[in-house]
Amino acid sequence: YHTRADVWPHDPNGELLAIMFIESPEGVENIEEIISVPGVGGIFIGPSDLSTSMGYTSSRAPEVEEAIQTVLSSCLEHDVPCAITTNAGSVQQRIEEGFRFVTVGADGGLSAGASRALSIGREAAGQN
Repeated sequence: YHTRADVWPHDPNGELLAIMFIESPEGVENIEEIISVPGVGGIFIGPSDLSTSMGYTSSRAPEVEEAIQTVLSSCLEHDVPCAITTNAGSVQQRIEEGFRFVTVGADGGLSAGASRALSIGREAAGQN
Protein backbone atom coordinates (compact mmCIF):
# COMPACT_ATOMS: atom_id res chain seq x y z
CA TYR A 1 0.00 0.00 0.00
CA HIS A 2 2.66 2.52 0.97
CA THR A 3 4.67 2.06 -2.21
CA ARG A 4 1.60 2.79 -4.33
CA ALA A 5 0.28 5.66 -2.21
CA ASP A 6 3.54 7.43 -1.46
CA VAL A 7 4.09 10.10 -4.12
CA TRP A 8 7.43 11.21 -2.67
CA PRO A 9 9.55 8.58 -4.51
CA HIS A 10 7.90 9.54 -7.81
CA ASP A 11 8.89 13.20 -7.61
CA PRO A 12 11.15 13.93 -4.62
CA ASN A 13 11.89 17.41 -6.00
CA GLY A 14 8.25 18.20 -6.65
CA GLU A 15 6.04 20.62 -4.81
CA LEU A 16 4.90 19.56 -1.37
CA LEU A 17 2.79 21.47 1.10
CA ALA A 18 3.79 21.11 4.74
CA ILE A 19 1.05 22.29 7.09
CA MET A 20 1.84 22.40 10.79
CA PHE A 21 -0.93 21.77 13.30
CA ILE A 22 -1.15 23.97 16.39
CA GLU A 23 -3.03 22.09 19.09
CA SER A 24 -1.13 22.86 22.29
CA PRO A 25 0.02 25.83 24.37
CA GLU A 26 3.60 24.99 23.35
CA GLY A 27 2.65 25.40 19.70
CA VAL A 28 1.09 28.78 20.43
CA GLU A 29 4.12 29.90 22.45
CA ASN A 30 6.49 28.85 19.68
CA ILE A 31 4.48 30.00 16.66
CA GLU A 32 7.09 32.54 15.54
CA GLU A 33 9.79 29.86 15.44
CA ILE A 34 7.48 27.35 13.77
CA ILE A 35 6.48 29.64 10.90
CA SER A 36 10.13 30.63 10.40
CA VAL A 37 11.15 27.07 9.50
CA PRO A 38 11.91 26.85 5.77
CA GLY A 39 9.29 24.79 3.96
CA VAL A 40 6.38 25.45 6.30
CA GLY A 41 3.54 26.21 3.91
CA GLY A 42 0.74 26.86 6.36
CA ILE A 43 -0.61 26.57 9.88
CA PHE A 44 -3.76 24.73 10.90
CA ILE A 45 -5.30 25.48 14.29
CA GLY A 46 -7.28 22.68 15.93
CA PRO A 47 -9.53 24.55 18.38
CA SER A 48 -10.93 21.49 20.14
CA ASP A 49 -7.56 19.86 20.72
CA LEU A 50 -6.06 23.22 21.65
CA SER A 51 -8.77 23.89 24.24
CA THR A 52 -8.39 20.41 25.73
CA SER A 53 -4.61 20.74 25.98
CA MET A 54 -5.12 24.13 27.65
CA GLY A 55 -7.41 22.53 30.24
CA TYR A 56 -10.75 23.81 28.93
CA THR A 57 -13.81 21.80 27.98
CA SER A 58 -14.88 24.29 25.31
CA SER A 59 -13.02 25.93 22.46
CA ARG A 60 -15.12 29.03 23.16
CA ALA A 61 -13.21 29.90 26.35
CA PRO A 62 -11.75 33.42 26.08
CA GLU A 63 -8.24 32.09 26.75
CA VAL A 64 -8.54 29.67 23.84
CA GLU A 65 -9.74 32.45 21.53
CA GLU A 66 -6.79 34.56 22.65
CA ALA A 67 -4.42 31.72 21.74
CA ILE A 68 -6.13 31.33 18.34
CA GLN A 69 -5.75 35.06 17.68
CA THR A 70 -2.07 34.93 18.70
CA VAL A 71 -1.40 32.26 16.09
CA LEU A 72 -3.47 34.00 13.42
CA SER A 73 -1.75 37.33 14.07
CA SER A 74 1.69 35.80 13.59
CA CYS A 75 0.58 34.07 10.41
CA LEU A 76 -0.88 37.27 8.99
CA GLU A 77 2.25 39.23 9.91
CA HIS A 78 4.46 36.74 8.05
CA ASP A 79 2.01 36.01 5.19
CA VAL A 80 1.69 32.35 6.15
CA PRO A 81 -1.73 30.85 5.31
CA CYS A 82 -3.67 29.95 8.44
CA ALA A 83 -6.56 27.50 8.69
CA ILE A 84 -9.04 26.55 11.39
CA THR A 85 -11.88 24.13 11.98
CA THR A 86 -15.13 26.01 12.45
CA ASN A 87 -18.89 25.75 12.04
CA ALA A 88 -21.61 27.52 10.08
CA GLY A 89 -22.05 30.06 12.86
CA SER A 90 -18.49 31.37 12.72
CA VAL A 91 -17.18 30.62 9.23
CA GLN A 92 -17.82 34.18 8.00
CA GLN A 93 -16.15 35.66 11.09
CA ARG A 94 -13.08 33.44 10.64
CA ILE A 95 -12.70 34.36 6.97
CA GLU A 96 -13.09 38.06 7.77
CA GLU A 97 -10.44 37.73 10.50
CA GLY A 98 -7.97 36.55 7.88
CA PHE A 99 -8.08 32.76 7.92
CA ARG A 100 -7.20 31.64 4.40
CA PHE A 101 -9.08 28.38 4.63
CA VAL A 102 -11.54 26.78 7.00
CA THR A 103 -12.84 23.29 7.50
CA VAL A 104 -16.27 22.44 8.77
CA GLY A 105 -17.02 19.30 10.70
CA ALA A 106 -15.31 17.05 13.15
CA ASP A 107 -13.26 13.88 13.21
CA GLY A 108 -16.48 11.88 13.15
CA GLY A 109 -17.63 13.35 9.84
CA LEU A 110 -19.25 16.43 8.42
CA SER A 111 -21.80 18.21 10.50
CA ALA A 112 -25.35 18.72 9.33
CA GLY A 113 -24.59 22.41 8.79
CA ALA A 114 -21.67 21.84 6.41
CA SER A 115 -23.61 22.87 3.31
CA ARG A 116 -24.81 26.06 4.98
CA ALA A 117 -21.29 26.81 6.21
CA LEU A 118 -19.92 26.32 2.70
CA SER A 119 -22.41 28.83 1.30
CA ILE A 120 -21.57 31.35 4.04
CA GLY A 121 -17.85 30.86 3.48
CA ARG A 122 -18.12 31.33 -0.26
CA GLU A 123 -20.10 34.51 0.21
CA ALA A 124 -17.64 35.85 2.79
CA ALA A 125 -14.75 35.12 0.43
CA GLY A 126 -16.55 36.86 -2.43
CA GLN A 127 -17.14 33.64 -4.35
CA ASN A 128 -20.92 33.43 -4.45
